[in-house]
Amino acid sequence: VEQAGQGISSDYDLAELLIAIAQDYPFNSTLRGAYIAASRQIQSDYDRHRVLSVVLRSGDLDTRALSELLASARDIGSDYDMAELLVQVADRYTVNDTLREAFFTALGNVSSDYDRGRVLESLLKKTPATPAVVHDVLASSKDLGSDYTRAQVLTQVTRAGLVTVDVAPDYFAAVNAIGSDYSRHQALSALLARHNLDPAVVKGVIASAADIGSGYDKAELLIEVVRTQTLDAALRDQLTAVANAIGSSYDRDRVFAALGRREEPARR
Repeated sequence: VEQAGQGISSDYDLAELLIAIAQDYPFNSTLRGAYIAASRQIQSDYDRHRVLSVVLRSGDLDTRALSELLASARDIGSDYDMAELLVQVADRYTVNDTLREAFFTALGNVSSDYDRGRVLESLLKKTPATPAVVHDVLASSKDLGSDYTRAQVLTQVTRAGLVTVDVAPDYFAAVNAIGSDYSRHQALSALLARHNLDPAVVKGVIASAADIGSGYDKAELLIEVVRTQTLDAALRDQLTAVANAIGSSYDRDRVFAALGRREEPARR
């Protein structure tokens, strides 16, 4: 393997040789270092992706081997090839607190919103996320330029039940970076679908709604808060203040009508 890395100039020929070695020999600690060193000689993003992909399929790798493999992948310039490799890692292995630094360092080189988004969504579907991993997912989503893609990732975080009180500050930092009123509404609506959120989380939803410029989207979101969450006096006051700032009297009245219907049974 060491001689191959030094003596073969063709990326394709070196990739074919390394793939054959990976298929015929166990990828143990003895072979791993030489193999990864040889793979780094491959300049073609496509061929390096092929080589590392075969290694991932060849058997269970420990965290150290995966970290070394991801380190070798860092300078893959193609967003597509890097994303494909990271999706494969997320699908086959658990990205735990030990592996997350190498994983997210590699992901940081993916500039395409679409490719970064699909890596994050794949990770959320497969990995039982720790708070540290969720923090990294939300931090990575903040760097997405597409409001739609960011909202999709945040919706996936919500559906996985990962928005806890501890995670909430990171979550709202990401959701508040969404400039599109519609996309922010959709992300927060997915969160509200999980009824009876902690009051601190509901407070964050209402605060985020205050920055929505569309009277319609703001009203719809506040109505969803009224319908799905338990509001104490402080939350009602906060929601009322945000509703009062809606410019459209029609949309403002819709919110207060929903609030009145919610409070009416309690008066009887």
